[in-house]
Amino acid sequence: MEKIKDLNDLYNSAHAFQTIFSQLIINDTINGKTEIVIIENGSICIDIYVGSLQAVTLIGSVAWASAVLYKKIQEGKVMFEQVKSLEIKNESLKDIQMAQKEQLSQMLEIEARNIQINHFSNQDNSEQFERIKLSISLLSEQLEKGSKIHPQLNAPEDVKNLFPNMGNLIGVESKIKQLKE
Repeated sequence: MEKIKDLNDLYNSAHAFQTIFSQLIINDTINGKTEIVIIENGSICIDIYVGSLQAVTLIGSVAWASAVLYKKIQEGKVMFEQVKSLEIKNESLKDIQMAQKEQLSQMLEIEARNIQINHFSNQDNSEQFERIKLSISLLSEQLEKGSKIHPQLNAPEDVKNLFPNMGNLIGVESKIKQLKE
């Protein structure tokens, strides 16, 4: 986990969150906005008002999908190290890396498509689909760096349940129904 070491790291994280939020929620469908309400001293904690319940639910969905992607990335790293310790040939290791990369790409596509179907009326909008994918990827990277995203502390329980448990990202499961084998 990378810590924010200097103002440049803080800027890069803030810029990533600006991209994640603005490209998702600032549109006619979601009617959201990004307004900083509070910045706390100590650890960096920023409260952001997003303007609508639709924006909160969309951000919760993206946070959940990002946590699922983050978990899969961590599982892939562990598996790769285990296979590597078996002293498998380099060609096989590269095949495993390529297969993992393809699996992550497919997971990202599925999670983004699910969000587009559930939150946007124009489901054929490829530009919106790419924005959702980018937001999921960027937020997953921020989670890896130690960022956390939560709803408002006094939010109703149903809103809180839209967000993954940031204390147990490895336990997060995709909300997309899986087919039984």
